[in-house]
Amino acid sequence: MSNNIVDVVPGVSSQEEADTLMILHAVDAAKAGFTVHIYSQNTDVLPLTLRRVPELGANTAMIMGTGDAHRIIMLQPIFNVLGSEKAKAAIKAHSLTGCDTTGGIYGKSKK
Repeated sequence: MSNNIVDVVPGVSSQEEADTLMILHAVDAAKAGFTVHIYSQNTDVLPLTLRRVPELGANTAMIMGTGDAHRIIMLQPIFNVLGSEKAKAAIKAHSLTGCDTTGGIYGKSKK
């Protein structure tokens, strides 16, 4: 794996949330011809990324975990099983069940 420097044009988005900005920059890198691997411990990033798999490319992966306990998750197979519509809907479902900005549905937990 190697890191590459990609010029990012400032001011191209009004997004302030780091999760969504990361995905926008990843899409820009993919359009420039780079293979994208996204490293994040935040589960909010997965549904955001799944929606953009067609723009990110077939070899896009998420790397989650730390040290020896990290996992590389290829996103294209997940997208293929879900299909485009369900991949887009995953963001909405995640926001209802408790993403970073919501506490979840009253009386319902993830357990």
